[in-house]
Amino acid sequence: MEFELSLDKGAETGTVDISAYALYYVCQNKGGKCRYLRQDFKVRLKVDPTATTIR
Repeated sequence: MEFELSLDKGAETGTVDISAYALYYVCQNKGGKCRYLRQDFKVRLKVDPTATTIR
């Protein structure tokens, strides 16, 4: 999984919930039927202006 986030310099401190989803295939055995699935989830992040930037 890879994602990138950026906030405005004036963003409020606190927690933020971001809605997201994953798309993937699930197959039965080799050569079997495959289903294309979507799974919804939320990512909770803490906004902290004093935190170190991760790259």
